[in-house]
Amino acid sequence: MDKECLVCKKVFKVKPSHFNKRMCCSRICRSIYLKTAILGKNNPNFRNSGIKKCFICGKEFKSYNKNKKMCSLKCVGLFNKTRERNNSKTILTCKICNKEFKSYNKNRITCSRVCSNIYNVPLLILRNKQRKIQHLKKEDIPLKKGDIPLLISRNKRRKVHSLKKEFIPLKEFIYPLKRKTNRLKKEKFCKDCGLPVKRKQVRCLKCREKKFLVCNPILTCKICGKGFRSYRFSGKVYCSTSCQSKARRNNMLGNNNPRYKHGLKQLTQRIRGSEKNKKIIKEILERDKFTCQYCGKVGGKLEVDHKLRFSEIFQEFLITINDIHNITNESIFKKALEFSKFWDRENLQVLCRSCNQQKENSWRIKNNFYGTHPAYNKNIKQINN
Repeated sequence: MDKECLVCKKVFKVKPSHFNKRMCCSRICRSIYLKTAILGKNNPNFRNSGIKKCFICGKEFKSYNKNKKMCSLKCVGLFNKTRERNNSKTILTCKICNKEFKSYNKNRITCSRVCSNIYNVPLLILRNKQRKIQHLKKEDIPLKKGDIPLLISRNKRRKVHSLKKEFIPLKEFIYPLKRKTNRLKKEKFCKDCGLPVKRKQVRCLKCREKKFLVCNPILTCKICGKGFRSYRFSGKVYCSTSCQSKARRNNMLGNNNPRYKHGLKQLTQRIRGSEKNKKIIKEILERDKFTCQYCGKVGGKLEVDHKLRFSEIFQEFLITINDIHNITNESIFKKALEFSKFWDRENLQVLCRSCNQQKENSWRIKNNFYGTHPAYNKNIKQINN
């Protein structure tokens, strides 16, 4: 259904269930409509007219609070000053210190918090030297110097003693107070220059640096040969962590390494992990512009694949070596680096991981690789049985 906006007068579509409810085409028009059309008494949530008169200054002010009668805090202060209280103060006497005090409450008994604590807390009195304790009622509280009131908490006891020394002497408490004495902080001075120092320190920073230079001579790093300083008994030999890591590498090479296998490493792993192979892989990735030659995918997990399989090339290489006698592992590795078919760049191409895996699986199926494998044959026999 079509309807006109009350603000911009555009035609917009509305559901038939929202035809009587919706008035505007957008939120902007709705905000303008609510600001202008729904004000004061037209608002469904409007409680009061909002315009009132202050009964002190006579000004008009707007508020939605029904109980508000004054326009500002100044008028509230004037009202409180001019207000006449019905209850006037009466003169009363404290039951504990016998002083006169004024209050609006006629039923009040004590003049202050200290007296109220003494009146409300149960008290014990030591009358004899043998410390025979008697419980007294609130009305029978004596306040002579010989009587000793005992408060339950020490904090209240301190307040009472500080304010009411006449009635409660300190020496006659059952548990004497332990006041914190402000101990004089002894200042410490440097042994060498005499400047003030913190508690735990013995020398200042300058004197410590001088002593460090004197006691700890310059040492030389075993790897880079630079000079450095360290504490005498630290046993430090290297100037930094980088030199320390280099020394560990050098010390853990060859026979010094506990996991060394006496040079037993496959020749194929040495060929694939050589620096020559790594340089050729970078060149081929840049040549093919990091794109898969089968699916055309750019970037991602890419691999350099041999068109003619690496295993076939390796078998040809082994045939050439069988005729030679007295050959070591290092000489074989050098000849593999010189063998041209390993490094033929026309035989190499870039493939993504999924395409390379599909190529490998298809080759295995054609050549019946799974049928010849002994583990595969055992599983088939178990299934047939």
